[in-house]
Amino acid sequence: MLQNERAPLVLAGVRYFLPIYQQVNSYPHLMNEIVEGNPERNRKSLLELHREAWKIVEPVFKKRQEESADLCRMAINRGKGSKDISEVLPAAFNSRVDRLFVPTGMQLWGSFNPSDGGVRINYTPAAATGEDDLLNLAAFQTYLKGGMVFAVNPNEMPVNSNVAAAYRF
Repeated sequence: MLQNERAPLVLAGVRYFLPIYQQVNSYPHLMNEIVEGNPERNRKSLLELHREAWKIVEPVFKKRQEESADLCRMAINRGKGSKDISEVLPAAFNSRVDRLFVPTGMQLWGSFNPSDGGVRINYTPAAATGEDDLLNLAAFQTYLKGGMVFAVNPNEMPVNSNVAAAYRF
């Protein structure tokens, strides 16, 4: 199930069984740290398991986010990325976005025509009935086409914009 993924895998279980699994595992992103203990015997909820696993993987995700933010800034400065949704959205549909940052809690309503790459932004959100959230559309297309998507707090955006992308070349 994980063969094409890049997500870290954290094992939860009794310590003496885990080396056996680690020996036969071929997933390259298996974490060395584990959530120790028998989850069934200790009656850990999924939420508890998630919290313990998150402590292990959060630094991995933060590092990946910081490296990708640096890459986006450099790409935009060198003309190999963009912070303009009118450029990013067609690139996302054409499999050209490698890394994409969008702010959480923000929408940008409008429409996109994939046949000609035309983007129309509606700056009056009250009239957005039947339109798409262009940021969500860019994120969805980037993810579908194998790019990395980072939905971050607005103050964590790599550039002062509502979208930031580094392109593939």
